[in-house]
Amino acid sequence: MISNDEKRAINKALKYLSYRARSVKETKVYLTKKGYSEDIIDGVIKYLRERDYLNDLVYAKMWIEDRKERKLFGRNRIRSELILKGIDSNLVEEELTKLYLEEDEEGKAFKVAEKQLKKYKEFDNSTKKRKLYRYLANRGFNTEVSIKVCERLLVL
Repeated sequence: MISNDEKRAINKALKYLSYRARSVKETKVYLTKKGYSEDIIDGVIKYLRERDYLNDLVYAKMWIEDRKERKLFGRNRIRSELILKGIDSNLVEEELTKLYLEEDEEGKAFKVAEKQLKKYKEFDNSTKKRKLYRYLANRGFNTEVSIKVCERLLVL
């Protein structure tokens, strides 16, 4: 039997989930901020998982695809975002390996770098290269990919 407090917490959580998908950790933090006890939160999480409203695997897949295709972020950035959202690091690595191929990453980095390079017209080549490398690293592209893309775009 579900108590009134649990019903209210479930409704709060469902409303929270209606805006966008969330991880288990995000939902727990939200319900904690709303003042619900640990027992009620655990019951709500169980309820939502059983009905597949909360599924960290599905969430991770969706997040990777969105960040890879729409935001054009590198693997490192996506990895750290998911871990911050409470997704298990092993699950993150497994899904990144399946969904984000190294060839994809270099292509995405090149696309992002080409666009960014247009903003660096007034700089000399070594400054452009340094700025571009830093930009790619901030977007989560690994060192090798960033160096390779910088060298392809800026032959010194």
